[in-house]
Amino acid sequence: MRLIFFFTFFGLLLPVPEKNIPWSETEKLSWSSFRAKAPKLHFGEALTSYQIGVNVEFTSNNRVEYFVFCHFEEHKSWVKPGNSDNDYLLNHEQRHFDLAEYHARTLRKALRQPVKMSDIGAHMKKIHGSVMKECAAAQILYDKETNHSIDRKAQLRWNAHIDSTLQATEEYTDSRFEVELL
Repeated sequence: MRLIFFFTFFGLLLPVPEKNIPWSETEKLSWSSFRAKAPKLHFGEALTSYQIGVNVEFTSNNRVEYFVFCHFEEHKSWVKPGNSDNDYLLNHEQRHFDLAEYHARTLRKALRQPVKMSDIGAHMKKIHGSVMKECAAAQILYDKETNHSIDRKAQLRWNAHIDSTLQATEEYTDSRFEVELL
């Protein structure tokens, strides 16, 4: 039996679109990946949309396999004209995606706890909801403290903070893992 859950930045249940970019430590975002049309009346210069999702498959030997992913959504991410050569702004957007990956890792860590098969749906919903609330709060705080990248000193502090959180959670980079059922 297979359960599939997909959640976007806004916490909605949606199918995975075809053109998503998985988070990678070595492959960073480029402006060419921001394919949505920028809204004329939006105050921001760019927007990064991502999706954190979980696939669940029950395997043999009383185990469950999870696949927890963090994808950049090209078709929902945009940059306003005149900013597509701004590497500083691109770094700010990359850090939004990095924050999402950090929260995908905290989700992976939390899902490693054994659970009864009958409780798996409620277990995932509770953990995912909690992690997504933390992620949304972190994204808001990041933009508030950096003033959407305008405060360069705050941006440097956040760059270091995000790097250290990713480094501290390196053991949870594997998207696929198995857990024994109780």
